[in-house]
Amino acid sequence: MGDGQIERVQQAEHQELKSGAVPDAGPALREAALRLIAPGADQFGLMEASMAWEVRPRGADKGSAVEAVMQEAPFAGRQPVFIGDDVTDEDGMRAAQALDGAGLRVPDWARALCRANARQRRFSSAAT
Repeated sequence: MGDGQIERVQQAEHQELKSGAVPDAGPALREAALRLIAPGADQFGLMEASMAWEVRPRGADKGSAVEAVMQEAPFAGRQPVFIGDDVTDEDGMRAAQALDGAGLRVPDWARALCRANARQRRFSSAAT
């Protein structure tokens, strides 16, 4: 399977989980992801998020990414702003705050409103 095909499968799986179209597929997809990273299990881990999983290098998270980026031009000496909506974003929010910036979490009600608006746009575009 080529990179483009893998990416399309990943996008489809992510969308299916996000839309709730296959609520019982979660455990099977998690096991499939664990099997995919098994050869590099000493280098990669799987972090559970809301209706998804994040594969990340061991010892790395969004917080360490924020810290690294903020050391590079043109970001060095500036205040970071990190906006997240999931547990996988919390390290990034904490790092931004530790660097005298802002770490903001999108509240659940705002996420629900965005999902409802997206469903309405899909319904409206399908009707035309």
